[in-house]
Amino acid sequence: MWLDTNEKVYKSAPTTYHCKMNTNITPLIDTSHAAFITRGISIGVSSCGADLMPSVARGIGCRVSTDRHSVTVLVSKTQAAELLAHVRERGVVAVAFSEPATHRTIQLKGVD
Repeated sequence: MWLDTNEKVYKSAPTTYHCKMNTNITPLIDTSHAAFITRGISIGVSSCGADLMPSVARGIGCRVSTDRHSVTVLVSKTQAAELLAHVRERGVVAVAFSEPATHRTIQLKGVD
């Protein structure tokens, strides 16, 4: 997992999470799940500090790599400051992608 700021592309300078799982052969998610999480649904991102106190922030978008081995989640640096500190501290993140109208939800978890 990497934390990166891409100020050249995004004027609001969101911070991105690049969560890579085991990429031996099987993609992280299938094509239907990739289509679901990238279509403008509700995104919740969470982590916790060493004291196990949780932090939560709203995701403002995501991208799935063409090989589907990684998912990039965008969050606001200012609104997700505590979350970002926890991810830097512990290297764990969970992301829930949810469609409120149907309650269809997918959760991904990453560990650095």
